[in-house]
Amino acid sequence: MKKKQRVGLINEEKTGKRKRKETKKKEKTKTEKEIEAIETAFTKIDVKVVLKEAKEKANNLNFKEGMGDYVALVVLSMGKAAGVPKMSANAISEMADELGLRGNKKMSENTITSAISRSTTTNFLHHEGEGKYSVADELKKKKKTKKEAKSDHPVVPVKRGEWDLKKFEDVGFYGNENKWCPLCDGRTVVNVSYVMFYSHEFLMTRTKEVLIERYGNEIKREQVNKVLDYYFEEKLKTGPRRDIKNFDTVCRESEEVCWHCWTKLREWLKSEWLKR
Repeated sequence: MKKKQRVGLINEEKTGKRKRKETKKKEKTKTEKEIEAIETAFTKIDVKVVLKEAKEKANNLNFKEGMGDYVALVVLSMGKAAGVPKMSANAISEMADELGLRGNKKMSENTITSAISRSTTTNFLHHEGEGKYSVADELKKKKKTKKEAKSDHPVVPVKRGEWDLKKFEDVGFYGNENKWCPLCDGRTVVNVSYVMFYSHEFLMTRTKEVLIERYGNEIKREQVNKVLDYYFEEKLKTGPRRDIKNFDTVCRESEEVCWHCWTKLREWLKSEWLKR
């Protein structure tokens, strides 16, 4: 290749890079202006109330929390309530971050776009000329996958004094049949077929996952212990077993926690502790 040709190719590459950089800069500015307009519109609504309603709507339509289409539906529904019915994928991503809807990682523009395209077209509208999305006026439930339908087991918490041997004679146990949850003095029957208890290590792992969603990946075991110690100390003060004083005692092999009490702990982590 001659020197003149090489110089021409280099210059062409530089021009292409410059144009791509300029385009990216323009898109960033455009998104920033869009976000500013959305934030201004949101000042006219009660964000907490509307966010709660949007989440309930998404849940009722069988959208799975934390997924891209769930996030898009919640953000766009809020935008619609605030008078901003259309948003770009970039704006949806940014607003999801501001509203605390993301998981461990920020949902990118591509994640939002892919999720919407994979979701039912009856719920989302793509305004191609504007490069924006909106929710349809009439929304329809998503069909649950076989896996999701299978996981919807009926869960029945039963107190010790209400345990009926005849009613639960076919229930299976994992471990000791005489085990009762120290927090509720009961058991949780899942799918009318087995009793479920969770161990010390399970609670540590799942609690850490919830904390990571809020604070990021830098969560140490000592921090998880601190949270669980606080929760169990408060619950045990009014619990059925006054002889149990702390989390480690509760979660030893003979004192595992039932499924129902784990869900209560998870709700507390998300609604109370993460507000701190």
